[in-house]
Amino acid sequence: MMRIKIPYILLIFISFLGIGNNTVLFGQTEVSGMVVDSQSRQPVQYAEVIFIKDKSGVACDSSGIFTVNLKPGKYEIQIVSLGYQLKNIVFDSEQESQELFVIELEPKILNLSDEIIIYGEKNPSELFDKNAAEWLNSTDDILEEANGVNMLRRGNFALQPSIRGMRDGQVSMVIDGMKIFSACVDQMDPVSVYIEVENLQKLEVSRGAFDLTKSQGSGGTINFITHKPDFNKKLHVELEGGYESVSNLRRLRGIINYSDSSYALRSTYSSRYAGDFYAGNDRLISNSGYQKENYKIDFVKKIGQKHQVNTSYIGDNAWDIGYPVLLMDATKTKSHILNISHKWSHIGSILNSIKSTLYYNQIDHWMDDYNRDVTKRLVMQNMYMPMFGNTKTTGFFVESTFTLGNQILRVNLDFYRLRAFADMKMISIFPGVSPAYMINLADVSLDNFAFVLDYHWQIKKGLIMRTNLRIDYSRRDLHNDFGKKQLMAFWNTKSALINYNIFSASTIFEFTTSNGRVFDLSLARGERMPTHMENYGFFLYNIMDGYFYTGNPDLKSEKSYQIELGMTKIYSNFSYKLNLYYNLMQDYISGIIQSEEF
Repeated sequence: MMRIKIPYILLIFISFLGIGNNTVLFGQTEVSGMVVDSQSRQPVQYAEVIFIKDKSGVACDSSGIFTVNLKPGKYEIQIVSLGYQLKNIVFDSEQESQELFVIELEPKILNLSDEIIIYGEKNPSELFDKNAAEWLNSTDDILEEANGVNMLRRGNFALQPSIRGMRDGQVSMVIDGMKIFSACVDQMDPVSVYIEVENLQKLEVSRGAFDLTKSQGSGGTINFITHKPDFNKKLHVELEGGYESVSNLRRLRGIINYSDSSYALRSTYSSRYAGDFYAGNDRLISNSGYQKENYKIDFVKKIGQKHQVNTSYIGDNAWDIGYPVLLMDATKTKSHILNISHKWSHIGSILNSIKSTLYYNQIDHWMDDYNRDVTKRLVMQNMYMPMFGNTKTTGFFVESTFTLGNQILRVNLDFYRLRAFADMKMISIFPGVSPAYMINLADVSLDNFAFVLDYHWQIKKGLIMRTNLRIDYSRRDLHNDFGKKQLMAFWNTKSALINYNIFSASTIFEFTTSNGRVFDLSLARGERMPTHMENYGFFLYNIMDGYFYTGNPDLKSEKSYQIELGMTKIYSNFSYKLNLYYNLMQDYISGIIQSEEF
């Protein structure tokens, strides 16, 4: 516990709430405190303050402030917040009633086999504690435990997440807010596969279209927030190794963190090598092994008191990846994810901060069926089909935060450009038969501009409103003449150029009662554009239903109208949450049968 000077704008906020006064009521003293992050100095929203003696408690509001009326004396309290270390302090109610006192919480570090922190953007109240004896193999292990998230398993590698039954283009996955797109047209490489457990600090999982700050996905957004260098650790090293007999899995992970007064460096490396695994009844699943390496390096430089520059690189290589339920296996994948960001903090009394990020990522994916018996399958019988996919994404986004009293406004400008290409060969096993060549994505270019407003307003103590407004504009086209002719001939049209303009909005009301229960009402009108594969994909096979799909350049944007009611209560040793939601969709994007072959 420590005392700090409260900024002038925060004093206005506190005065507005009536917190800054020393009030005595029926022999009780009003005590007010603020819970903040020890590193960022930002308020910790909705932290739970529990009195050890009688287990009663009170919840902080969205500004990290709590107020209680106490009789004179000493009290021991425990502060609980998801993503932070528990903290116990003892204070004197008469002494602390003289001014607002500040309690610092230390963020929990995502250890290699300790706990995983999962945040819901609407209400950060989900925590998944892993037993220290359990080891996390991948981000799939984390996602499987997230509320509302289900994983589609195709093998021992790269599970595909869905949120409340929605997936593919309806659910967006980003890394530190960066847009990244899978390179495989058969969806063998969801974005989650290119980031490892040791890279992660926490996940933000927003369900539905209620948080529009990171994407236009009507089904929700999964934001993988990576770990940054820690200035509180001069030199810190972690190593972990593991072995699992079910698939002869060998795992090695390492973390190095070094810091000085003005800069910090963090680097990670991991490798995983697995053979074919055994299912129930000791049944061997062929073509289910994989080999993988991941490495990440971050460098942070402080410039004065207000500026900070962060450079980050993630590299990932995998090979010999088996997919038992698919027609093919992945021979090799490579990814390079690079970004540089600058944050300018404490700019003024109203303009709080500006964060700018420039990024680039490239993913290459090779797959083939040379290790399969192609003579016995029903689809594409007696031929091999080596395939290649590539995506390159360049983008930038700027987030400005304005604070005035009990109101916070974030203004986001977001742009990215995607280039995507995929092709395949069809090689007969019979001699003398000429191979065929097909382009599945004819060098797609997709430019997307977005403008986002994220407004928070504490209407009164315990009642908060949050509103998102998002406008997107997209321009997309094809640039490979051979592939473009294929698709244009299929649809009997001359132009592949498409323009989209869409609008999405959401509003959330949250009411916190005196006993810490949180009730929320969420409304959203979401809209998403078709993905580049839904517009331009050519002859894409879906093993789930056995049909081939071809994109449609004339697709309309998909619209969604959503409402959700919820109630949450967090206790010192358990919590519960109830949700009821409804989703009405229009212009739903789905495949239609044009012929028995397609």
